[in-house]
Parts: sequence; structure tokens; C-alpha cells
Amino acid sequence: MDLDVLVKKSHKQVLESRNVEYLIASREFEDTWSFSNLPERNKLNAYSSLTVCKLKAWMEMVRCNHLDMLKSRELKSLARALHIPNYSRLPAAELHYQIWEYYENRKSNSKNTPITASA
Repeated sequence: MDLDVLVKKSHKQVLESRNVEYLIASREFEDTWSFSNLPERNKLNAYSSLTVCKLKAWMEMVRCNHLDMLKSRELKSLARALHIPNYSRLPAAELHYQIWEYYENRKSNSKNTPITASA
């Protein structure tokens, strides 16, 4: 293996690890972790190596599973925390949709934001 290839490969692994660490330290991950249950947490711990894609897929799966189980009052509390307008007047189905849309918009906005490296 060429030295340049080895350096590039190790650099890519370090960057992926930093991205994983950044995602785990995010509020979004902490919120998802706090309302995940033990089997869901064990599924995440079972991965041999963590990548950003695996973490985001796990977070989406947990969020989707739990939004379906929340009662209207809990959905309203979450909508209030997310600053969804007129959350108190919305029915449960609309709250579910608005919350899901909030997370989808947040996800698409993070993809459009350029990542800059600090030296």
C-alpha cells in the first residue's frame, strides 16, 4: 500500500470519528437517546463501528417509533419545545406531521450547510 493512500485513509477515518463525536454531543442525539428504550439502545451499541449514517438512521428509527406512540398532550409539549406555531390548536395527526416536518427540514438544512474545517 502506498504511503499517500494510507495517510488519506487514516485521515478519512479520523474525520468520520470526529463527525460521530460531534453528532453524539448534539442536543438532537441527546434528546433521541433520552426517550429511546433499552432494546433500541442495545441495537446502537451492537454496531461494531459507528458512522454518521448509522447514527442518523438509528435516530430516525427511534424518533419515528416514538412519535407514533406519543399522546396528544405529549405531542403538544414536544411541539411547544420545537416552537411550532399554533401547536395548542392542532389535532394529534397534524402535530405528528408538523413535528416530523420540523425534523425533516432540520435534516435538509444541515445537508445544505457547508462544513468548514478549522486549522
